[in-house]
Amino acid sequence: MVQPIVPYARQLFLCDDTVPRERGKVDFLGAFHSVSPSAYPFTLEKMCVVAHLSGGLGTVNTYVDIRHARTDRLIQATVPREIYLPRRDYLIRVVHKILGTEFSEPGIYLVEFYCEHGRIAEIPLTLRPPLTKEVL
Repeated sequence: MVQPIVPYARQLFLCDDTVPRERGKVDFLGAFHSVSPSAYPFTLEKMCVVAHLSGGLGTVNTYVDIRHARTDRLIQATVPREIYLPRRDYLIRVVHKILGTEFSEPGIYLVEFYCEHGRIAEIPLTLRPPLTKEVL
């Protein structure tokens, strides 16, 4: 069996949602890199992890892990899904929608994008401390 060639990530970002349009266009709604909850624990109801990949070849599996940066504790993982890259110069956009991620405390969380069980990209997500009345 021929082994696939793992792609590399050209871009990785987070947003609230995606809306497909005609001719392969996509609208990305609510791009973010930090969240300001009013209290903890906090549940982020929906998040999309968008990756632009190229340089790969064949069928590869992808998934996303979210980890607390300080402790490396796994917060959530997506179900693996296969993508197909027909040529090395092919650019593919992959969106993993993540529902109901619970964060127990403020801090930095790493959103890690995996391909064939190897991390090929990550982006930090900052969960800020809740605002207190003194700060307001």
